[in-house]
Amino acid sequence: MKGRCQDILPDTPANLEEFPKDSAGGYETAFAQARVVAISECASHVIVAADASGCWDGEQTLAYSLYERLEQDMLLLAPPLRRTPPDQ
Repeated sequence: MKGRCQDILPDTPANLEEFPKDSAGGYETAFAQARVVAISECASHVIVAADASGCWDGEQTLAYSLYERLEQDMLLLAPPLRRTPPDQ
């Protein structure tokens, strides 16, 4: 499972409505962008399932939508979640 931000081309009104040019950092980007999270095969890199949303949505949020698309014989490899150490 891997996620990334992807420029969406072309800059059509429909794309801009679904994927605006604003970012989580509060500035406008040059192109409409989408965050994409995908499950792919290790050897061939064929995408088995994917979900996309605006760049303001996090990868973990999109990843939850893909869990139900896993099948019994699949092994999911994903980077560990970053956890903030507890306050001491």
